[in-house]
Formats: sequence, structure tokens, C-alpha cells
Amino acid sequence: MNNKPKTRYVMLLGNTESQIVQYPYYNLSREFYDKLKGHAVIGVITLIGEEIIGIEQAPALTHLSKYSPRQELCETQKLWRYIELFKLEDMLLNSQLYFTRIDRFKDNLEGVSPESCLEAIRLNNQDNGKLEEQIKLFTRRTKVNRQNSFVCCWHVNDNLNKKMWNEYGGFSSHSVAIETTVGNLKNCFIDKYLPVVFEKIRYYDEPFYNQETHWFPSLFKTRKFEFENEYRSAIYADNPENVEFIKPRIRAGKLINKIYLHPNVEELFVKKVNHLVKVRGFDIPIIKASI
Repeated sequence: MNNKPKTRYVMLLGNTESQIVQYPYYNLSREFYDKLKGHAVIGVITLIGEEIIGIEQAPALTHLSKYSPRQELCETQKLWRYIELFKLEDMLLNSQLYFTRIDRFKDNLEGVSPESCLEAIRLNNQDNGKLEEQIKLFTRRTKVNRQNSFVCCWHVNDNLNKKMWNEYGGFSSHSVAIETTVGNLKNCFIDKYLPVVFEKIRYYDEPFYNQETHWFPSLFKTRKFEFENEYRSAIYADNPENVEFIKPRIRAGKLINKIYLHPNVEELFVKKVNHLVKVRGFDIPIIKASI
């Protein structure tokens, strides 16, 4: 039996009245993000068992800092997800939504803070003898953060997007486009206490630094990905079993407004999708796209 003490991370938040709040780092929720509106991140404590082995401090604001406000989308805003048939089957037959661990995406910079965050650490610790320790704590937490962050990605658009379909639909004529809304996505989860965070991705140009990119880089991407216009549903959860994905339960009929088939779709594929929807008893319109 492995009795080795577990490594834990605790986030410290402070406000202008010097009140300190502690949060487990991998149990983030909408309540936590709302808390951030009136608090700043002071640092993250790393513990093994009950022993503190390091405190990663938030770099003070520097000349690199830029404010990037969240973009709140209305509940009726359309969202799209371009997926292959087997993912639609899983969604409809098992009533589950697939969340991928971010270090398993093709982009190896997913969930990695911009280089400016390291520069901010260097600027704030160059004369105090803590530089090596702070970079080590930052690097280790970033690795753990990527192993504990799971996301499901959506495209914000009022209409179908051919570029996105080709990019993320695999063999496009054997894939579908799911149309939903922000409100339906937020309300489709069966477990209402599940700590799902919903955020519009913010895109940046280097040099770029603010506290959110330092602590929550999975909500930011470089400007080259701006064409994705991404809305992200994310779950941050302790991952002791080192799983590569999680599939929370959903009401698929609540989530999916319409299913679009590729313009070049074959008749056999059309029959498969229609049978799949019918056998589960869903009343979901299936439409051949004209893009």
C-alpha cells in the first residue's frame, strides 16, 4: 500500500481590506471565479501532507501587465461543435459529454502561461535570492495544472463555419456539426453541483502578463488561434488516477438544438445519424448543410 503523503495546492486570495481567503486549487467553480472579481491572487501554497514545502508568490504588476476583461455571452448565443460520428454516438447513447485533459491536445502550449509570466517572476525576484525557487514552483504547478484541467471546446458563431468544420471535423463528410446555445450548454449537466466553468477564450499578443494568465492559462490563447472564436466549458479537478478524459453526464436532448450533416455526406451516413437519433427517442432536427 502506498502511504506516501499527497501533494496539495491551496490558493490564497486577498482583498483591499486585507482579508485572506483560502481555496483548494483543484476544486475551482463559478463561485470561485466570482470571488476573483473582488480579490487578487496572493499565491499558492504547496503542501505534502500538512507540511508546507513552498509558497509560489504572485508577481507584482509590471510594465508587461495588460487588462483583458472577460466577455460574457448572452444565453441565446449560438455555439457549435464539429465532431466525428463516434463522438455523437457516445453523446447520444451514453448521455455524456467528452472533456479532454489539456495536455493531450495537439497544441503543446495548451494550459501554458505566456513567456511574459516567467519574465514577471524574474523581474520580481532578481534581487531577493528567491528566483530559482519561484521558477521551480511555477514550473511544477504548471505541469500539475495541465494534468488536472479538462475542457470541452465550442465555436462561437451565428452560422456554420466551413473552416472550423474542415479543421476539427476529421474527415468532414463523415462528421457532424452540433448547434446549441450558451444557456443550453450551461443547463445540460445532470449533476448541478458539478464545478463546470464557462468562459469565452481571450486571445493575446506577447508580451502579455496579468494574474489570470499566470494562474489560469487554460482560459487564454495566443492571437494566432483567434479564428477559433472559442467558448470553453472546463472542469478543474484533482486527478490522482491520471485519467486522460472525463465524461460528465448530460441531458443530450437539452444540449443539442440541431444536427447538421456535411454537404458532401453519403446516404449511408445520413441513415446512420437518423437511426441514432430515432433509437434514443430524441426530437432533434437533422439538416444537410449548404455551406
